[in-house]
Amino acid sequence: MREERKTLLLQIAAIILCLILFSYTFLSSFFEDMDRLETIDVTYSDHEAAVKAGEIERGWMPTYIPTSAKEIRTRHNIDTNNLWWSFYYDPKDYDFMDKSCKKAEKNDLLFTRKRQAFDWWPEELIDGSSEFLDNEQSYNYYTCDKTANLAVDTTKSKAYLWDFRIREWE
Repeated sequence: MREERKTLLLQIAAIILCLILFSYTFLSSFFEDMDRLETIDVTYSDHEAAVKAGEIERGWMPTYIPTSAKEIRTRHNIDTNNLWWSFYYDPKDYDFMDKSCKKAEKNDLLFTRKRQAFDWWPEELIDGSSEFLDNEQSYNYYTCDKTANLAVDTTKSKAYLWDFRIREWE
């Protein structure tokens, strides 16, 4: 009788463990899919196209992105309000960030985490990646508005902007 009880308890423990593993796998996939559904990726040829699409009106596009911006890529999460932008700009507009942004050190910024990463975001701007830790890239860093971060690669006239907005709950 004692041996049967041990066997039954082991079977119950195995079933519970399987249920926990299944639940974890299912819920992880579910939340990952939800994140994909709430994330919008858009590409614009230039600043004018982004403005015409209503990006400024909706509050997704910062007004200090220069009018010379082109090859614009953006990602918005409509649930968290987080956003990422990348664009090339005309070198003569390099000072576009001077009016709205303050020079910062890399250590002052909150970077994209590895699980938030996507194919067009540079590895050296992803916290936890080896490229981030060994970053020899020549970025100038800025903080903009209250929550935005900006990395400008002056060698390529390319900027990366990310903003982890904190949703204000009423």
